[in-house]
Amino acid sequence: MSEINLHEVTPNLFLEVAENEARELYNKKSKTSPTQMRKFYNEVCKFEDIINLCKKDEQEEQLKKILPALCMLVPKAIYAKTRNNVNEHFVEMIRTCVKQVKTPDDLRNFRLFFEAVIAYSKK
Repeated sequence: MSEINLHEVTPNLFLEVAENEARELYNKKSKTSPTQMRKFYNEVCKFEDIINLCKKDEQEEQLKKILPALCMLVPKAIYAKTRNNVNEHFVEMIRTCVKQVKTPDDLRNFRLFFEAVIAYSKK
């Protein structure tokens, strides 16, 4: 989990780290539901859309406004885990990524990373 760095994005984040995350999310013991993955991904996309609708100089301020709602992804993931829809690794991935979102670029990188994880999970 410590390999995820949304501040300094390298190709490795999308080529290796995302693939490893997908493997952990879909292990045979406790599998993460693809429907739940898509649900959380769609929420991240919604937040990014809100930021992108703002003028460039207003995006930082808008991010501050939506950050509490973005942080709610963590308790939602924990709740999904109690319902056996996601595994602990998914909760930790969401927690790690949400904690790193400090700028609009970080949010974009979160979305791109999440997209790569979903793509690898289809392997």
